[in-house]
Amino acid sequence: MLAVDGVTRILGYANPACYNLLGLLLGDVVGRLLEDVLPGDISNDWAASMDRLAGASGETRVGSDDRWACSAWTIVGEHQERLGTMVQLTDISAATFDDSVAMNEALLISSLHQHELRAASETLNARLASEILSHEETQAELLQSTLMLELRVEERTKELESSNREMQGFVYSIAHDLRAPLRAIIATSKILIEEVGPGLAAEGTILLRRQIFNSSRLSDLIDDLLEFARLAHHEVRRRPVDITAWAKQSARIAQDEYPGRGLKFDFEEGLTADADLTTTRIVLQNLMDNAAKFSPNGGTISVGFRDGAFFVRDEGIGFNMAYHQKLFLPFQRLVLDSEFPGTGIGLANVERIVVRHGGKVWAESNLGHGATFWFTLGSA
Repeated sequence: MLAVDGVTRILGYANPACYNLLGLLLGDVVGRLLEDVLPGDISNDWAASMDRLAGASGETRVGSDDRWACSAWTIVGEHQERLGTMVQLTDISAATFDDSVAMNEALLISSLHQHELRAASETLNARLASEILSHEETQAELLQSTLMLELRVEERTKELESSNREMQGFVYSIAHDLRAPLRAIIATSKILIEEVGPGLAAEGTILLRRQIFNSSRLSDLIDDLLEFARLAHHEVRRRPVDITAWAKQSARIAQDEYPGRGLKFDFEEGLTADADLTTTRIVLQNLMDNAAKFSPNGGTISVGFRDGAFFVRDEGIGFNMAYHQKLFLPFQRLVLDSEFPGTGIGLANVERIVVRHGGKVWAESNLGHGATFWFTLGSA
């Protein structure tokens, strides 16, 4: 910023920015001609601009008493090339010189700040637009990936369902084909014992009875395997189930299965659950049968509800808790078949049903002091 006489163009003031720009020492400007201080091309532009502004429209040229505050800055292009010069000329004759200089400096600084803020705003807006575009592209890629994943999951689900149907059909077919020869073996063995038994050696009769026993056990095992496979696809349909009533019915079945044992039963009344009726009956039948099988003569079997879980408790032989995880695995048994017949599928079915309900099943025992089986039925 410069203060210059309107007629003589003698400089009366220059601000520090002007000194820095021109590489001059403080005081080197005051009293000198404008043309002597500024570079030629710039001084010519300024002089022409001052003449045009001060004597616009053919008016009389400004007098020697006129004083002007002149601000100017170069306009540059994209590659810093000079495009022109911006000149601000202010008549300061009626004002104090210092006030006018301060006013012009403030105006210039404000203008520069606005320019800088506008440039910064444009830069930030451009960056924000770029980030928004990048975010939209990422979202589009994520959506595409999600759609592709859903499509693949749907395809794999259909393949798995088809494979399960084929496997289920294969299992049922094999089971059907196995049942016929097993029935024939059992029937033939019984005929031999009835008709030829008296003429057979004792060892031959024992072998035939063993053959009937093993064939019957294999037939039961096939039935249990089919039940185990069927439960994997059974849809859980919840409805109010009277746990106490079905436990009592399961107890009657167990008494018929083990007659002469003198078993006693203790049922907590009013037990209900929101569960699938068909499979819940299977849970109770398996647990009651299991308790009756291992209970001593005259033993008591209890059914109740504690701490959010149903339980079936017996006074039987119990088991070693170190092996309790094997209880619910198919074909895993902690006793000999000769002592306690079974296929090892019953408790596996119990766990499968309970899990399908969203619940859990576990057991507690002391060897020789009975066992307690606990189960929940999800949100029931």
